[in-house]
Amino acid sequence: MGSYKLTRKADDDLAGLYLYGLTSFGLQPASRYYDSLETRLQDIANDPLRFPPTDYREGYRRSIHAPYAIYYRIIDPQTVEIVRILRGQDPREQL
Repeated sequence: MGSYKLTRKADDDLAGLYLYGLTSFGLQPASRYYDSLETRLQDIANDPLRFPPTDYREGYRRSIHAPYAIYYRIIDPQTVEIVRILRGQDPREQL
């Protein structure tokens, strides 16, 4: 089983999207989506090659978890670093 770590920006992205979900949709829907996102992060850690490389930055990969795009890089065979979790922002500017 792999592990993941969040950059500071990815941690901020995660907190912001939860807050957005909470204020826009309420506690239950926000919590369900947040849980599904955490599951996706663990899926990435467990099988990082499953998702395609991105053209935006060498060594980076992307997983879509609608409506967000999760950008990450493989640190070592057991660890990935979640770099950003973006929605609608231009990844060329954000990565």
